[in-house]
Amino acid sequence: MIKQLFFKLFIITATLVFSENSFAQNQHYSLADSLALRNIFDSIKISNQQNTWDRSFKLAEEAAKLAADLNDKKSEAFAYQEQGSALFRKGLTYESLEKYLTSYQIRSSINYKKGTATSLNNIGRAYMNLANYPIALSYFLKGLEVSYELKDTSSMAILLYNIGVIYYHRNEFEKSLQYLDSAQKYAYTKNYKRIIGNSHKTKGTVYTELKKFTEAL
Repeated sequence: MIKQLFFKLFIITATLVFSENSFAQNQHYSLADSLALRNIFDSIKISNQQNTWDRSFKLAEEAAKLAADLNDKKSEAFAYQEQGSALFRKGLTYESLEKYLTSYQIRSSINYKKGTATSLNNIGRAYMNLANYPIALSYFLKGLEVSYELKDTSSMAILLYNIGVIYYHRNEFEKSLQYLDSAQKYAYTKNYKRIIGNSHKTKGTVYTELKKFTEAL
């Protein structure tokens, strides 16, 4: 029962993504190209808010093609990330993983570290959704290393939380609590309410597993 309740909690958390400036200005764009790509990304954002994932995916395919034609690697990688996110929300985890890996490869090729940390988190989430916890953990840890290097507090909080979730699933409860505590600490510095709240709820679940019912309250 506890695992079932926790799974519902994770489904909420699984939608977390890092914030980043998805649109990269390029001096070689024509104004029309620039506006066209920006408009597609704006449409994707609206479609995501409406939970119309098929439309989001099609728009992201269009964005990836245009960005590739313009040799705009950052925008192309973001478009593949959006494709992956649309597929992930439709429950097509294997298919989303392919898109997330493509986004990661593009970002790595241009040494875009902030985007790389985002991709590592997304890949980790996909593997976690597939219950492949060892591989998910390896990607989260790589992402955390990049986030520490960048001193990106928000991404640190997300990755620390997801690592705490992994250790929960592996029944390594003390480690889970350590990472969840760290996630909360960094989340408080940014008033990141979603991570603060989810960390608190998840810690309650872990304490219940440990039969520490006072701490679980």
